[in-house]
Amino acid sequence: MIKKYYTLRFERDDAFHKAGDQVFNDQNTLRIGQTESCDIRLANGSQFEDAFIAVIEKRPNDKGWKLIRTSPYKEHEVRVNGTPINHIHFLSDGDHIAFEGQQQELVFNIREDELYTSSGIVTMGKKSRLMTVWIAIVSAVVLCIGLQQFYTPSMSNAMIESSKESVFQIQVDSVKLLVCRGDSTLVLGSAPIRDEFGTAFLTTDGQLVTARHCIEPWLDFPKETTKYIIDASTPEHVMMALEAVTNNITRVDSAKWKMVSYCSLLKPEINDSVWFHVTSEDFIFDDSRDHIVECGDYNHQYFWRSIKVRPHRTDMMLGDIAFIPDTSSKLHHQKGNIHLATKEEVRSLCHNPNRSLIILGRMGNKAEDKQIQSPKASLKLQLTDSHCIDGYPNTMIAHDGNINHGFSGGPVLTRKGLSRWCAIGAVSVIDNENDNWYYSVPVSEIERMKNKN
Repeated sequence: MIKKYYTLRFERDDAFHKAGDQVFNDQNTLRIGQTESCDIRLANGSQFEDAFIAVIEKRPNDKGWKLIRTSPYKEHEVRVNGTPINHIHFLSDGDHIAFEGQQQELVFNIREDELYTSSGIVTMGKKSRLMTVWIAIVSAVVLCIGLQQFYTPSMSNAMIESSKESVFQIQVDSVKLLVCRGDSTLVLGSAPIRDEFGTAFLTTDGQLVTARHCIEPWLDFPKETTKYIIDASTPEHVMMALEAVTNNITRVDSAKWKMVSYCSLLKPEINDSVWFHVTSEDFIFDDSRDHIVECGDYNHQYFWRSIKVRPHRTDMMLGDIAFIPDTSSKLHHQKGNIHLATKEEVRSLCHNPNRSLIILGRMGNKAEDKQIQSPKASLKLQLTDSHCIDGYPNTMIAHDGNINHGFSGGPVLTRKGLSRWCAIGAVSVIDNENDNWYYSVPVSEIERMKNKN
């Protein structure tokens, strides 16, 4: 039976097609895009997630076919005969279809002959259409079997378990208040610290990453209020930090006052064994977003350094990440199992909300408080170009996940491809105004700090 159908001819070679290849179709909806589920797959050379870009559907009453643009983003513009379409274009014989960022061009032709009799979508090459069809069918079957064998829940669990090996509990043991004049340093005070701990993780390139407030716990005061009240109950290390900031602002001499914390990295499930010791001075962090808050009155003038002004101003928390570039001297050249996403990967992987996440953290400092992962975590908000400056994400990563005390500094992991998980963020703060909303600093801040220095 002779049918009216259409063909799409590829005009150029690309990663998936050869010039002259054709797609034959009549009734079925044809999907065009960068995802594996699309009937016509386009290459994705951008930093953005693979997208579903357009469809071709049959019009009612056998009146031909229409092209529908499905992606609202300017990076996925669809053009017919050189003119961008807003949403729908009714196709005519000989139309040329092109896409933003693609060298490929498709030529739409309407045909009515005996060459195509199937009701499905068939791709045929220039020389041997039948052989191409059979190769495609066999390849698809083999690929499905291979993927089923390759990517299994057990493999996913194995990758997560491997990541857990690179996650530590970091705790502050004590702090010191120092004053530096030239080459001399004087210790003005010291204080032990109790119950100040979080999570740190080791990356595949030997970097140690944590939340900055885990190594400078005075930044996290007060925890539950925006009012900075100084009284007899204020912890000793907080009073020392107040003194440091106040003296740096009010004194006219060249002395520099600073706080230094002394930290341990532990594996609680291995009898609280200390893996190595670090100080806050070993870490690199960006304090350019810090805020100086004035407390007290003219008679009792205090100044406070904070990385957050109000809990809902989560953009201020971008400074809440710290890292040691190279831990090889402390760990005998040991490297971790957690891959750190680049700024392009962070932008791409955070492009779609509801992306599944795995968040690792440490619950406490007891042997029974073993490392756990937060259940059913997912991305809450999409990260778009409007949230970026100079290519770097300039906002926090919002997600859920029922994070517990001790998760601060822990890695926020998501799957990249079939064989790798990577960290896109480090846990920072909970938003008390939005139930079960948590915020993590994008790990691209580390790349930004390195390039800045």
